[in-house]
Amino acid sequence: GKCPEDGRKWSVGRIDNDLGYVEGNLRWETETQQQRNKMRQRNNTTGLGGVYRKYARGILHYVSDWRELDGTRRTKLFSTKKYGEEGALILAKEYRMQMITKLNEQGAGYSDKHGK
Repeated sequence: GKCPEDGRKWSVGRIDNDLGYVEGNLRWETETQQQRNKMRQRNNTTGLGGVYRKYARGILHYVSDWRELDGTRRTKLFSTKKYGEEGALILAKEYRMQMITKLNEQGAGYSDKHGK
């Protein structure tokens, strides 16, 4: 169909990332929608998109990262000093998934495969 003309920037996106750019799998998406339909990047070492490692004050943290409905970026850090490396990673992953679930309940539209 025709690109929406509401002043926002639109691009063609796939409904299901496992399928190609084929008829029936295309839609107009905003940048936010594109981001919420992204799979995990190949260089991700944590196993879940939106969760990454970061050093703060010399201590390794695992970070949960997401965007609120209004586009505001939010993060929550989990210290390996406090929780251990495996514990901090698990907590960061669980927290990120909780936030994505909460946002989807509010209509965010993250895909089922987002970050995986």
